[in-house]
Amino acid sequence: MKCKLIFLISFLIVSFINISNAQDRFEQRSIEEALNADGTLKGGVQGSFKVEGYEMSTEKNCEPIFLPKTQNTTTGTWSVLGSGSGNGVSAQVEAIAVLGSDVYVGGLFADANVGGIPVLVNRIARFNLNTNTWSTVGSGSGIGVDGHVYALAVSGSDVYVGGSFTRANYGGTTVPANYIVRFNTTTNTWSALGSGSGNGVNGYVTEIAVLGSDVYVGGEFTQANVGGTTVPVNYIARFNTSTNTWSAVGSGSGNGLNNYVHALAVLGSDVYVGGSFTQANVGGTTVPVNYIARFNTSTNTWSAVGSGSGNGVNSAVIALAVSDSDMYAGGQFSHSNVGGTMVLANRIARFNISTNTWSALGSSSGSGVNARVTAIAVLGSDVYVGGSFTQANLGGTTVSANRIARFNLNTNTWNALGSNNGNGVNNNVYAIAASGTDVYVGGSFIQANAGGTGAVAANYIARWNNGATSVEQIGDDIPTTYLLSQNYPNPFNPSTTISFSIPTSEFVTLKVYDMLGREVATLVNENLSAGSYSYNFDASNLTSGVYLYKLQAGKYSETKKMILMK
Repeated sequence: MKCKLIFLISFLIVSFINISNAQDRFEQRSIEEALNADGTLKGGVQGSFKVEGYEMSTEKNCEPIFLPKTQNTTTGTWSVLGSGSGNGVSAQVEAIAVLGSDVYVGGLFADANVGGIPVLVNRIARFNLNTNTWSTVGSGSGIGVDGHVYALAVSGSDVYVGGSFTRANYGGTTVPANYIVRFNTTTNTWSALGSGSGNGVNGYVTEIAVLGSDVYVGGEFTQANVGGTTVPVNYIARFNTSTNTWSAVGSGSGNGLNNYVHALAVLGSDVYVGGSFTQANVGGTTVPVNYIARFNTSTNTWSAVGSGSGNGVNSAVIALAVSDSDMYAGGQFSHSNVGGTMVLANRIARFNISTNTWSALGSSSGSGVNARVTAIAVLGSDVYVGGSFTQANLGGTTVSANRIARFNLNTNTWNALGSNNGNGVNNNVYAIAASGTDVYVGGSFIQANAGGTGAVAANYIARWNNGATSVEQIGDDIPTTYLLSQNYPNPFNPSTTISFSIPTSEFVTLKVYDMLGREVATLVNENLSAGSYSYNFDASNLTSGVYLYKLQAGKYSETKKMILMK
């Protein structure tokens, strides 16, 4: 009854506002001026407001909430990582990486499976998608690291971990590791990056990216190979896994940058670097760069990201992601192509490598989000963006989006992750990783589908499933035989299409393995009706090499090879 009364009072208020709009003596203002970021009314608000284009409903506490009628939402569901009463971790998540059927999670936490039987994990944990369980990273008494984890990257059977720690295998036979360490998933052991007495760097590691046999490391340090023959490096360094040695990123007297690195991404032979810096190739022929720079591994040279007088953005870059010929940058900025024809880009922008140009994410007057972007991931035609924002498509038809939103490249539109009044999460997002139809989101939140009646209790990490299968049926004809086709294109970078046919309804699995027989991806794992199908496989998180893909449908099984060339 109380809820109905409040709703009635709210309805009368809105009716009064609408009536007052017809009276010339009242100044008509947009209702957006009277609303908090979550759509609730600001305290003490007075005046006459236009409410056209908005709809009103009530939250759990009966408080009225106003949202645009044109609110973009998307089908899909939020879920927790865990089963029964246990899920997630005990404190903030800063990094996520997916390797095969395992999701690696790093951050500030000590325990996993919160609410169930707790698992002591020491700031890094592993969640297995097949068993739906949390486990430690390590074995016996030695697990995790002794400080915060800020960065994760995977390559082959190795997981690279960066942060504020100086020891790994904590509680067991300690491995001295200066802010970066490697965990091998085959041997289940930790090792330092370096040989002899020298390893790691002399300050926090905030980002890691792998390109072939080189591991690029960014952060707040100025020296690498600490404890051995020290290598001077300016906030970014390179570790070669073949020679087991550290080197500066640059040639001659010039290397690195003049301030902190917050983000790294690899595309082709280029390493894109984002941060708080304004100069690259420090100590040599300095290259002016606006918070983002490009290092070419073939020529060993630094360059600005842009052409002519315009490059970069006008404030710090905190997140980077790449896909096809596009690089996406997120952070604190409001404009890109600084020094040239400025592009309004609200905390996220797109750089096309083919045309060498910057553009905003959005159409017409709407673009970007209303607060800092700290994480980006690309899955097919969708760009997932996370941070501290509550609105997307600024300047256009605003989309209420709680700290995470999706931008669709085909429709050029922003969408919230959720439906009705519930979407996103209830606090900041710091990490996003995408695999298959799932998007893994980590941060400082404890609820997903925030603001809705179906809020999901999620301990610092949650999973968004977009509700669509990644395997698509081709045509209506029923095939007469089983068939697994050769992937196309082959070789490929980074995506390829795998097609197959089944003459009867079967439970089908389509999996990818490396040449050692280790599973690196599950593409299909479901019941399918008779027909022909295709799957677009994105191998962005894998290294170059030969891989096997295997189709299992009932008693039928077939395996073929494919080549990833980055």
